[in-house]
Amino acid sequence: ACRSARKLMKISTAPIPNNSGLLIAFQSRADLLDGGADTGVSQVYWAEYDKKNHTSILRRLTNGNGPSLHPYVSEVNSFIVFESSATNLPGTVGGAGSSIYMSTLLTAPSPQPPTLRQLTVPTDFGNCSYPVVDAGSVADHIGFVCDGDPLGNSTVGNRVFVIELSSLTLFQLTGSGDVQ
Repeated sequence: ACRSARKLMKISTAPIPNNSGLLIAFQSRADLLDGGADTGVSQVYWAEYDKKNHTSILRRLTNGNGPSLHPYVSEVNSFIVFESSATNLPGTVGGAGSSIYMSTLLTAPSPQPPTLRQLTVPTDFGNCSYPVVDAGSVADHIGFVCDGDPLGNSTVGNRVFVIELSSLTLFQLTGSGDVQ
């Protein structure tokens, strides 16, 4: 049992809790809901923790044909943003390359399972990675890094972008150099 637990820890990575510790998202190559075998493809999972009863419920957010990585939990609205190169995530257009996605709310009264919204497409944004959600009171801004030129301003390399969800406005924060 200890060996199995150590193996799962090696293939389940990038944990990130929300501020209260009641939600934690992470990526795993293990099929955690069906035996724990290493699938070789990372998926995004989240766990809901019940402090009163010290129990948790584990749920899978993605089950795509490509890796889903770097989940980030919103502090305010309990949704997850992540990057994925899967081309078969339900309700999305996919595309060759890595895009940024966000889930609907993870907790009641939202529908379960959550649905996904694709925020970037590789044809315009290039490959995108490392999404984050602002810690403000409405979690209205999602930041990420992309190597495309979606604003058509002739910049090249890795650039930092922010989408303001309420207005669907895209901002480019860097214009020269190459963000690492």
